[in-house]
Amino acid sequence: MNLLESLKARLSTAAVAIPLALFLLYLGRPVVDALVILFAVLMMREWDSLVSGNRLGQLASADAMSLTVIGSSLLLVSHAHFGYAATFVVLGILASLFVRKEKHSWHSLGLTYVTVPVFATFYILDHLGISGFLWLLVTVWAVDILAFAFGKVLGGPKIAPSISPNKTWAGLLGGIFGATLTCLAFQYFVLYPMEISPLILGPLIAVVAQAGDFWESYVKRRFGVKDSSNILPGHGGILDRMDGFMTAATLVALLLWMS
Repeated sequence: MNLLESLKARLSTAAVAIPLALFLLYLGRPVVDALVILFAVLMMREWDSLVSGNRLGQLASADAMSLTVIGSSLLLVSHAHFGYAATFVVLGILASLFVRKEKHSWHSLGLTYVTVPVFATFYILDHLGISGFLWLLVTVWAVDILAFAFGKVLGGPKIAPSISPNKTWAGLLGGIFGATLTCLAFQYFVLYPMEISPLILGPLIAVVAQAGDFWESYVKRRFGVKDSSNILPGHGGILDRMDGFMTAATLVALLLWMS
């Protein structure tokens, strides 16, 4: 797929996905809770496919256990039982070390990689509400969009070409600009839910979101995979689209917890 075709696919997917996402957010909880759990299950499934080399349709016993752990623990989290949920996930990780005969460490890492950010997302929903969740979602969207635009238009030196050959320093600056602008816009025109200055939090979110993107790029290169799946035309899989949000949500939840 060339650049023009990829751009068309991205825009077509966005034209459907963004209004749908905003409508689901408008419905509020528990619809959003169910959506978060669904995404967690899909992301865990993509992770297992990525590190095992099996297609998504080939469900192994360890994968089934992963999905059970993810779904059950997140149901507990959605009812604010964070301690019980964390215990459940730890037991699931330990069990996976015995069930899976190969790549069990990567499988267990996937459980942590998926569940920690999703726990963080529920923590954000509990403390900042739907409006805070929307703020973070739009901020990460702005990071992705502006980083892509600045990188394509300005080009320049690469950050880490051996991991992600398309990521440039200009793109990172674009992401910082996009995150900061979005935080300022929410502060002055909508609702900015954080006590930290947008001029500080915006760049922090941008850097952390880009780090999440680099991490997933490293894992995909490690296992020779281009996309985590093809569920989103032009965008790849759920993991491909949510990697930046996952790390950003973890950061914001940590800052909330510390405040």
